[in-house]
Amino acid sequence: MGAFNGTKQLNYRSILFNMKDPKNPDLRRKVLLGQIKPEKLVTMTSEEMASSQRQFENEQIRKKSLCKEMKKAEQEHKLVDPMEY
Repeated sequence: MGAFNGTKQLNYRSILFNMKDPKNPDLRRKVLLGQIKPEKLVTMTSEEMASSQRQFENEQIRKKSLCKEMKKAEQEHKLVDPMEY
């Protein structure tokens, strides 16, 4: 089998964590029922393996961050003196 390289080791840990996570019974159920094949499981990202609740929370965090960045860019745009151009 050989030694794991860093990427494979991180992926393996992510799979184990998500499969054992008591807040993520859907992933275990889908794997056990064959809805997610092992071949697919090893290529899934942590985000894809996350529970529905965690995916929702991550999306809310992304939206909040994007909103902050848009407001910041808007403020920076207002601070630019139009006479400079």
